[in-house]
Amino acid sequence: MQNLIQKAKKGSQEAMTALYNSNKSRVLFLCRALLLDDNAADNAMVYVFKKSWGELIADRIPTEEEFTNLLIHK
Repeated sequence: MQNLIQKAKKGSQEAMTALYNSNKSRVLFLCRALLLDDNAADNAMVYVFKKSWGELIADRIPTEEEFTNLLIHK
């Protein structure tokens, strides 16, 4: 059975949604803590995920843990 990363790389909307849902609260928390503005944090979260999907699709992220780490570092 394929893991979420493999499914997301192949374009599975369900896998991408699951990855987003499993990481969104952590990313949003960090954005709010760093930016101290809810609107800016929401925009930053969108930016972080948009850039991270590109890395995922380019096959640079082999595991869910590395995907989470990438999100946190961005």
